[in-house]
Amino acid sequence: MTYDKANVIAMMVMTLGIIFFIAMAFGVMPRNYALFAGVSCFIIATMVRRISVQKK
Repeated sequence: MTYDKANVIAMMVMTLGIIFFIAMAFGVMPRNYALFAGVSCFIIATMVRRISVQKK
């Protein structure tokens, strides 16, 4: 996986995390599930970026 591809994937996962936080704010999802999903997305995106930087 190239660095550019990994960066795009990380940005997409971060965007998904933000969508979970917005869903929580508007009451679309229960607070516990949305917080867990949003934080998990941010952690996964950070891991993808770090792994791609280490392989570079």
